[in-house]
Amino acid sequence: LWKYGSEDVDNAAEAWLVLKGKLEALDAALRAQGAKLTPLNYFYDEAMSTERLLADTELRGIRVNAKLVEEIRTRLADRKGQIRGELKQLVGGRIHQLEVYWAEAAKSELKTAKAKAARIPGIHKDCKFLWSSGQHLATLLYSTQPGCFGLTATYTEAGSPSTDDLALEAAARQTPTGSDVARMVELLREMRNVSKNLNTGTLIVGMFGSAPRATSRGKTPLPAIRPRSMYPACEIEL
Repeated sequence: LWKYGSEDVDNAAEAWLVLKGKLEALDAALRAQGAKLTPLNYFYDEAMSTERLLADTELRGIRVNAKLVEEIRTRLADRKGQIRGELKQLVGGRIHQLEVYWAEAAKSELKTAKAKAARIPGIHKDCKFLWSSGQHLATLLYSTQPGCFGLTATYTEAGSPSTDDLALEAAARQTPTGSDVARMVELLREMRNVSKNLNTGTLIVGMFGSAPRATSRGKTPLPAIRPRSMYPACEIEL
């Protein structure tokens, strides 16, 4: 870890030696045109001025309510399980048809791993549908394979079928209000939010401010701050 940190600092210093001259040249050019503020002002007056604050925060550490974090994780994990159950009830029959099709195709047509990857992109080795797979979800939404919805796809810049939030909304608009697709999209977006919060957000909620100890400079510690709930959809009350 120390080696990585040292390299990070060294790389930043080398980049600064290159970029400093460019910033100063841009500053001179803009001031010659009558500009009063330039990117160089921003760098020194705003960006660099926060470095002391960040250093103080690192020296003090961050107070985390471990009990609250665990409680929130439990509630989020429970909700994620509920969402999966609702999705299974909603489109479980379609997914079963798709998995059966994949299994039959793998047995009768696909002889090698290379052919499998070429014929059915994203197929899982045991032919199971994965909600975490963008390719599987794209197949369910856009393909004409058994069990799939056969909707018009939205594509990424690279030309692949997209399953981001905008693409999901576009798919839902192709079906009547209250349809299985519309409800599935609603559940998928919530599950993504819950999964993201499970990975990162619960720790943020557990932060109550800087730990109450002085820094090496002997400054008075900052008061603890209790954040408001970041997850109203999950009905979490802090």
